[in-house]
Amino acid sequence: MKRVLFVDDDPNVVQGLRRMLRSVRYEWQVGSATSGEEALEAIRHEPFDVIVSDMKMPGIDGAELLTRVKSLQPDSVRIILSGHSERHAVMKSVAPAHQFLSKPCEAEALKETIERAYALRDFLGTSKIKELVSGIDFLPGAPSLHRELVQELEAPNPSLTKIAKVIEQDIGMSGNILKVVNSAYFGLFKPVISVERAVTYLGLETIGDLSRIPVFSEYKGLDMRGFSVEALGRHSRRTAGFARSVAVEEKGSEELAGHSFQAGMLHDVGKLVLAAGVPERYGRVVQRAAERGVSVSEVEQEELGATHAQIGAYLLGLWGLPEPIVEAVAYHTKPMDCPWRRSGVLTAVHVANSLALEIDGSSTANDPPRIELEYLRSLKIDHRLKDWRNACLQCVEQAG
Repeated sequence: MKRVLFVDDDPNVVQGLRRMLRSVRYEWQVGSATSGEEALEAIRHEPFDVIVSDMKMPGIDGAELLTRVKSLQPDSVRIILSGHSERHAVMKSVAPAHQFLSKPCEAEALKETIERAYALRDFLGTSKIKELVSGIDFLPGAPSLHRELVQELEAPNPSLTKIAKVIEQDIGMSGNILKVVNSAYFGLFKPVISVERAVTYLGLETIGDLSRIPVFSEYKGLDMRGFSVEALGRHSRRTAGFARSVAVEEKGSEELAGHSFQAGMLHDVGKLVLAAGVPERYGRVVQRAAERGVSVSEVEQEELGATHAQIGAYLLGLWGLPEPIVEAVAYHTKPMDCPWRRSGVLTAVHVANSLALEIDGSSTANDPPRIELEYLRSLKIDHRLKDWRNACLQCVEQAG
C-alpha cells in the first residue's frame, strides 16, 4: 500500500486532492493535514512514503515542514505543490523538496509524479541507501571548478557564458542546476537538458540566489585510494563527449545528442553520492574491489545493497530529470538488464563509457571496459562499433 500525505491549510484543496485520486483509493493510503503542525504529528505516529505539501501556510510553511520531515523520515519523497510563485519562497523550497509542482496540478500529472517516485523506491535496494539518497539536497562540485564558479560570480561583470561553461564541466553542479530549472515553478513546456540553456534561462539574479542557498558547494570528502573526484570529473566529461559523438554518428536528433551528452556527464553521479555521503564506507568498497580483482559495482551490491548506477538513477529520478537520462544512468554498465530494448541514449552512454575507459587507458584490471556485444547484437547495431570508436578517437584529436 502506497502511503501519501497531503498538507494544505485550505481544507477544500485537501478534499479536492482526495477526489482527484479516487481511482487509486484501493492502492494508496492517503492521509491529510491542514497545517504543518498537524502534518508533523501525523508523521510521528506513522510513516509516509511521499509528502506533498503546499508552500505558503501559516506557522510552519512548506519549506520548513519538509526540512523537518527530512530529519524525521529521511527516506521519504518530498514534493512541494503550490501556486505561490514569489522568488524568495521558491528558493526556500529548492533544498528540502525533491520536486516542485505548480497549482493547479492535473490529476494525471500528480499521479504520474507519485507513481514514478514509488517505482524508483522499488528500484533501489536497502532502506539505508534510500535514506542516504533522499537526504541529499544538492551535490558538491569538484574543488577546482567550484573555485572557478565562485570567482566568476564575484567578478564585477559576471558572464553567463563563463558560468555555464564551468557548471557544465562538473557532475554535481550540472545535476543541481538541472534539478532547479526543471521544477514546475518555471513552467517550462519541455525539460531543459542543456546546462547552457538552463543558466541562460535562470539568469544572473537567480544563479546568484542559488549560490547563497547554497546550491553550489565544494566537495570535501575523504581522499581514498582508487577514487578521485577530479578524475571522476575528467572521465565523465570524456564520456559525455563520446556519447554525443555516438548519437551524432547514428544521425540522431539534436534532442538525442543533448540527452546523450548530459546522461554521459551524469552516468557516474552515484559514485559522487557515495563518496560524499558515506566516504569511509565507500573507501572500503573501492579498496576491497581492488584487492579481490572484481568490479566496483560488484562490491557495491554486496556491501551496500545497490550499485552506484542504481543510486545515481534514483537520485536523478527523484529530482524529476527526463526518463531517457535516468534510464541511461541506471543501466549504463548492464544495458541487457534494461526492460526496454531500444537504441538511444542508453546505447550511446554504454558505448561511450566503455570507450572512454579504453581510449584513455583509465580502466584497471578489476574494472575493465566492457561493451556488451550481446546487447548491441540484440539491436542489430554491433557492426557500428568500429565507426563509433573512430568517431570517439576523432573527438579526442579535436580536443587536442
